[in-house]
Amino acid sequence: SIPADENSFGFAVGLGVSRVHAQAYMDNSENIANKVDLKKIGLSCDPAKGNDTCAKAWIDSFGQKLHRRPLSKEEKDRAFQLYKKIKDKFGFQMGIKVALQFFLQSPHFLYRYERGGTAQSGKVTPLNSYEIAVRLSYFLWKSVPDAALIKAAQEGKLQTKEQIEAQAKRMLEDPKAKRTIHNFFDQWLELEKLDTVSKSQPDRKSVV
Repeated sequence: SIPADENSFGFAVGLGVSRVHAQAYMDNSENIANKVDLKKIGLSCDPAKGNDTCAKAWIDSFGQKLHRRPLSKEEKDRAFQLYKKIKDKFGFQMGIKVALQFFLQSPHFLYRYERGGTAQSGKVTPLNSYEIAVRLSYFLWKSVPDAALIKAAQEGKLQTKEQIEAQAKRMLEDPKAKRTIHNFFDQWLELEKLDTVSKSQPDRKSVV
């Protein structure tokens, strides 16, 4: 199992990656790849009759879901070359499973990796639409962006104050936002400790 995140000022945050974390991520990715039903991970072809065209389409769509943004050409090529190397030796299905492990161990999947656009001296580096979608989603939902948020990012509709505010208001109506707020107060007020804390005894001395 993956170790719990470290606490900082009472809140669970990821402060670093230990060897234990890295090993757990690797073990989990291998277990998932070994047990996954390839018919349920978005392949556009029958896994028993797969080909390189099907693999490329899957890498493009599946990679975008896990990275929460479109893949760069270099990322697509790297994933495809890994798949191809394994596929040529062990077959299509094993190639896809190894590519799946690659995605599940990617820092772009495991962490929020938002670098913004081109840095300019003395100015704030702007985030692109996909990075804003991720910021909104994890801040309000502690989860990945939904289809509506990704669509807004694809259409460049997360750049103005009004566009971002409209999405935030929509997201606050979702039950996931309420769970995030509850979780914040649980950590802030340490409510999980209530069951193990003894009630303070009042001072019984008379006050003159």
